[in-house]
Amino acid sequence: MSDINFGDLFREGVASWNAWRKAHPDVIPGLPDEQFSYEDLSGIDFSGMHLDYEDLSSATLIGANFSNAELDHTDLSDADLKNANFEGANAACVNLWGAFLEGANFRGATLAEASLKETHLQGAILDKANLWRAYLLDAEGLTVVQLSRVKTLWEIIDLDSQLLDAVREHNPKLLHKPESFF
Repeated sequence: MSDINFGDLFREGVASWNAWRKAHPDVIPGLPDEQFSYEDLSGIDFSGMHLDYEDLSSATLIGANFSNAELDHTDLSDADLKNANFEGANAACVNLWGAFLEGANFRGATLAEASLKETHLQGAILDKANLWRAYLLDAEGLTVVQLSRVKTLWEIIDLDSQLLDAVREHNPKLLHKPESFF
């Protein structure tokens, strides 16, 4: 696989990229120095990849697969991530400010210290997600039911006061330091 230029393969488009990924499930490609912001990459398979510190701001990533990906400090601000899959992803310190996350799957993902300011979270799946110190100012569509399924809300920042009160009443253990959270 050393003779594959993943950048060239990526530039062939989402369909070619995904077909190659499907044919080579054990290979985790790298994409250093690629530009992702403002691109339409709907449906792309980035599963298991290392995209730490990448700029995907304002990209269209509807239905994209980020399952088990490394997204530490990745910029996904203002991205359209409707129905994207982040299951098991490490998205610590990710910037999702203003992202559209309707129906996105964050089951088991780490969103510790993530910025979810002004995100749209209607129908997002947060089961067992780590929201330690996540920043949620003006997040829209978030419900008590979604929050009751997370792994932790310890040291949550700027969660809507009504939601915070409901969590304190019905699931106060989520606001305490968990035994392990990474």
